Amino acid sequence: MNNRFKNIVFATFFIFSNMIFAQKGSFYVSVQAGTNKIEDTTPFIVDSGAFSGSIKAGYIYNLNAVFGIGTGIEYMQYKQDVNLNNNTYTSVMVDDTGSAFLYNQEVSGYSERQTLNAFQVPLFIQYKKELNATNSFYFRIGGKLLIPSKFKFNANANSITTSGYYPDFNLEITNLPSNGFGTQRDFQESNTYKTKLAYMASTELGFDFKLKGMNSIYVGMFFDYGLSNVVDNSDSNSIVTYNPSGLPNNSNGVYSYNKDI
Repeated sequence: MNNRFKNIVFATFFIFSNMIFAQKGSFYVSVQAGTNKIEDTTPFIVDSGAFSGSIKAGYIYNLNAVFGIGTGIEYMQYKQDVNLNNNTYTSVMVDDTGSAFLYNQEVSGYSERQTLNAFQVPLFIQYKKELNATNSFYFRIGGKLLIPSKFKFNANANSITTSGYYPDFNLEITNLPSNGFGTQRDFQESNTYKTKLAYMASTELGFDFKLKGMNSIYVGMFFDYGLSNVVDNSDSNSIVTYNPSGLPNNSNGVYSYNKDI
């Protein structure tokens, strides 16, 4: 756990304690489930959402009879499948002698099963309106700070063929496995993406049903939309790693490819 995450958690509980002593709000604990999609606008990546879920707890401080402000802590797991169009993808690399070359990665049937585990710290405004003695309508709008824990992926491909072109020498190397160039069939590798803090906009609406005492149960729908990139791909620009010591090469992942090259 890094210091940044500690500070965020501390600030959250500090807000909780002040609200609790004021006794003008309520705790909430919930479980959420639904579909999600870690979106990428790159045309050669085909992604599909998958079922995901979260658990969360928080506190809502009542500003008046209808409005409140809330925060908390959430743990979320995102899953999705990603497919890469069959094509050749080129990156600029440097070999172990210091020579720059074009690293060509020809993929066939490449796919990834991605799993992102993350903590989320929400901050929202709530509007709550009583419909009758036992039921209320609520609407929340705000944002979330997403703190990635681990972004893992399992990569599979029918084949991956790597080759290198040295423009300074007009030389192309196509089949030299001892230097990292060649074909890997039935490719299967696991790796993790380097991540960074991200921000999300969030809305939620639903109904609150009062139970005995001070307890109630609520049912609602939520929508979260990412405003920034959770993947930090500044240290990589290739889908497949280059291993000058020889095959096999591992997968960097589809989001590691520098599309500006």
